[in-house]
Amino acid sequence: MNCKSTKNGRKESYEHLPMPCIAGKDKYTDIIKSLEYVFIYAVNFSGKEVDITLGNFIFFTSGTYTMKNSKILYSIKGVILIGSGLEIIQFISVIGDNVNIDSRLVFYSKNGQTISVDIG
Repeated sequence: MNCKSTKNGRKESYEHLPMPCIAGKDKYTDIIKSLEYVFIYAVNFSGKEVDITLGNFIFFTSGTYTMKNSKILYSIKGVILIGSGLEIIQFISVIGDNVNIDSRLVFYSKNGQTISVDIG
């Protein structure tokens, strides 16, 4: 395809063209240090629901905190993140390089391709 690999593509099989996936290069610790105030810092997510036709999502969180100057101020209980992926993606300014893999079997569909994936 005449371009340098970013190592973050995926495809269903050899019959399909690769499509980009999100991958970050910035160090997680550098991102946290660069933020003066973090209103919601969610460590874990559960009960995920995504409407792929509209792009709407609901994520229940645990291990959720407010931070200032890289230090946790206090814990927040009962946080539910609700929104539109199409809207929220416009506000993402950086993606970290830290990934924790969820071992559950999940299928991902994009442009007519469906494959099993890991969730990070």
